[in-house]
Amino acid sequence: MKWEELKVQDAVVYRIKESPKKEEPNFKQLLLPRTQVEKALRQCHAGAVAGHFGIRKTMDPVRRRFYWSA
Repeated sequence: MKWEELKVQDAVVYRIKESPKKEEPNFKQLLLPRTQVEKALRQCHAGAVAGHFGIRKTMDPVRRRFYWSA
């Protein structure tokens, strides 16, 4: 992670990520503490429009919305 990618907005830390497609705008990923990753994954998987679509279809939106360091 590069420090210059981080932005604080309303006391919340985000990582600003460039869109892989040039015609799409950059997007913000909420920076999660490691202690909250499992909770976020469970909530995304159990959501009304998520879950039971396989790993890739669950993880793609998660990776777009959230970031945590390895």
